[in-house]
Amino acid sequence: RFTIIPSITSRTFTDPVAGGSSSELEFGIDAKTRIGSGMVLDAAFNPDFAEIGADPNYVNLSRYETYYSERRPLFSERNDLFDTPLQLFYSRRVGKKLADGSLVPILFGAKLTGKVDRFSIAALHSITEETTFIDPWSGESVEPGSQYSVFRLARAVGAGSEIGVTTTHARGSSDREVVAGGDAFLEIGRDWNLTGQLVESYGDGVSGKAAYAKIKFHDNYRSASLSYRHVGNDFSAGKLGYVPWAGEDRYLASAYLTRNPGKHGIRSVNVGSGGSVSRYDGDPWWSWRWNPRLSLTTMSNWKGWAAAGVGRSVFLDAAHETGSWGAGIESSSGRDLWVSVDLGGGTMLDYSRAETVEFSSASANSHVSIGHHLTIATSAYRMWEHTPGDEEIVWTTMSILPRYSLSDRSYLRLSAQGIDASNWGGSWYDRAWLDINLLLCHRWRNLTLQGGWNRSGTWNEGEWAILTKASVRTWL
Repeated sequence: RFTIIPSITSRTFTDPVAGGSSSELEFGIDAKTRIGSGMVLDAAFNPDFAEIGADPNYVNLSRYETYYSERRPLFSERNDLFDTPLQLFYSRRVGKKLADGSLVPILFGAKLTGKVDRFSIAALHSITEETTFIDPWSGESVEPGSQYSVFRLARAVGAGSEIGVTTTHARGSSDREVVAGGDAFLEIGRDWNLTGQLVESYGDGVSGKAAYAKIKFHDNYRSASLSYRHVGNDFSAGKLGYVPWAGEDRYLASAYLTRNPGKHGIRSVNVGSGGSVSRYDGDPWWSWRWNPRLSLTTMSNWKGWAAAGVGRSVFLDAAHETGSWGAGIESSSGRDLWVSVDLGGGTMLDYSRAETVEFSSASANSHVSIGHHLTIATSAYRMWEHTPGDEEIVWTTMSILPRYSLSDRSYLRLSAQGIDASNWGGSWYDRAWLDINLLLCHRWRNLTLQGGWNRSGTWNEGEWAILTKASVRTWL
């Protein structure tokens, strides 16, 4: 019922910009205990997430920040109990990545989650350390130490319905942000459900409101939904949530039909479309998008899809007509092999340039198991962007993640990821940003021994940052 995991971590960091290297020894404790039959309390002092590799690289040309999934155990376990239609708690804000790639250290974190009778409870409190980092635009900057608190209480109502309240509080050295609201999910009969949420934010003397509503129909063969999202100009949840649409009203609708013919080698066919209409406060026109899609699955575990998209995007008082297409295929063979290939193209709005560009893209992904010891996951993506000025930009991301199990208690994992854009200048091997991480883990009785080596920077030898880590963890 009660577990304590103390850890000792040694780090050596080589900085190619400032020159020289630094070493440090850190102590940390992870603890977990059950409270009653349904509640779990997790706590961590100076946690080290050495087993977590680097985030995947994405080419993001939209007006919103990239969204990353959570993989840190302290935050990922039972994280679904914090979920709301408008995401008021985005755990990646705690210990976030800064502009120079460094992470804000977490000094302390505690989380209480579980269910008691018809109630579900989720609470979290975390403290981060003040951090100095290099901002590429303003030079040396300081990220202040902060405290983060989240609380959600939900109650099951009837069969499949739920009502809940959520509040978040983020406080830095000179500012704070408080968000509070209620939500409901109601099952109506067997095929219909309603979702709604009302939220208000407070911070720096300004308050703002946001709302969400959705109605959905679904049965074994059909699904349809209609939703509306409003985020006020002064609504702010960016310190602890992910609601980046301040000042926007958006309507979304979708309808899909599924059939299972079971003949001619086809297991199922799904066809339908989705669309949206949106407008930011002050925009002279509405933006809109329509996306028809077709997918099918064969008896031999092949899947294929094809989709198109047409629309108009409004940005900086200008309307940009866009249109795109995409198609893909994937195949799986149990747990041993999964492969997918996707192609796309058309025109889109590049928000970083505020202009419509032509593009084409290709991606390939795979996951292969070789015997009982080796698994290899690979991913590659390339996009060709052609600007109105006849400039061609080639974006490339790639990753390979092999893992070799030495025994039931030991494994060796390598993570190599890279991103490159042809307009960064220089030859490919000089400008590509790479992150290589090697981790060796061995468990012996109540001890876990980990050794790690990380190298990140451009391919050029003089620009690599090197981090070497070793940690010892034990269960008490």
